[in-house]
Amino acid sequence: LLEAGPDYPDFEQLPEEVKQGYATGLDIMTSDHNWQFIGKATETAPPMMVPRGKVTGGSSAINGQVFLRGVPEDTIHGRLWAMTNGHSKISSIISAKLNRTQIFLTTISTALKEL
Repeated sequence: LLEAGPDYPDFEQLPEEVKQGYATGLDIMTSDHNWQFIGKATETAPPMMVPRGKVTGGSSAINGQVFLRGVPEDTIHGRLWAMTNGHSKISSIISAKLNRTQIFLTTISTALKEL
């Protein structure tokens, strides 16, 4: 693996913009930890900044760190789509995922009640 940019040996030495991921888009776009590339979505689109990380960890190190957990309803709708469109293998995979999600949610709910 080849990385460009500074490598900080421990967490305490990381700059705040990289350490906590709290930097705004403008902070990251003008940062020394970004290559500051400019791109265009189409030939006629206006130029826009394209953040690419220039630090060990690459672009993952400067992204906004968004995490979204799927909800059971999404899985149920996916399973219904798969069954309706003749994708039984996908339907069984989604069904197994839904069962694991329900077990996880039940376990969490039980643990919270015991607090």
